[in-house]
Amino acid sequence: MGSSNSNEAEVSAMPKKLNVDSVFKKSWEADLDRLEKDKEAERQQRAKEAERQRALDAETIPLNMNGPAHCRKCLQGHALKPFTTDLIGYSCSGCAEIVPVGSEFMSCRDCDFDLCSTCAGDGPDGKFDVDARLNGTLQELTEKVVLKLGLTKECAKDVEMHLSGYKLEPVTKIVREFTELCAGSEIDLEGIQEANEAMEVMKQKQAAEVNETDSFGCTQLHRAAQMSDLAAISRLLSAKAEVNKTAGYNGETPLGMVSQPPGYGQSDQARQLLRDAGGHY
Repeated sequence: MGSSNSNEAEVSAMPKKLNVDSVFKKSWEADLDRLEKDKEAERQQRAKEAERQRALDAETIPLNMNGPAHCRKCLQGHALKPFTTDLIGYSCSGCAEIVPVGSEFMSCRDCDFDLCSTCAGDGPDGKFDVDARLNGTLQELTEKVVLKLGLTKECAKDVEMHLSGYKLEPVTKIVREFTELCAGSEIDLEGIQEANEAMEVMKQKQAAEVNETDSFGCTQLHRAAQMSDLAAISRLLSAKAEVNKTAGYNGETPLGMVSQPPGYGQSDQARQLLRDAGGHY
């Protein structure tokens, strides 16, 4: 008798339990749906913010740079003159970009110093325009300017920017925060001569380093020639690598180290680069 009553009680309780489970499931599904919607809204908000930030980062302001006349001279102070490349392998002394035959340079042929149109600037006496990124720092802008002058980013520390007689600083400040700047502001560059001198010291140091030899008595130019690496050969020659230095283990010059036979791959171009620089076997 007791067992029968117990079973009846269990059966009568089942609908209630099923109702509770159904309500709980609906509530859980509603919470999950709300969570998914919140996540999607958050994702869309992040995407909008990222797009807005990209737009801000892309905003620029045109500035007029007034460099002294010697900005358009080589490191030895010789005036640069227009020059059209007639051989492969020429590279800009400023940005190191290798240019095709027929490219226009401002050049000092005596010192093998060449600036492409971007690095030389477009105006007379070192005057040129630069688009400054508003969300970039003054340091970033200065580095962009010195590259246009044929210097390296490391020389930016020697260059100062002056507006209406006072120095723009600090270099960590965002360009947008210089409220006195507007489109077409005239910026006077100071310290170019010091930057040129610093770069000359740097190039002398690099020239010494570029001719250092490995355990086989080979320089970087030997190894670049061995691989027929045209970009490396041009860069090393621009850095004043000794084109006829002999390797310690076999006495070969870089020209003699070009391993591929004539007519194969880039070997002919590599040999021509080395010959144009005065290389011999």
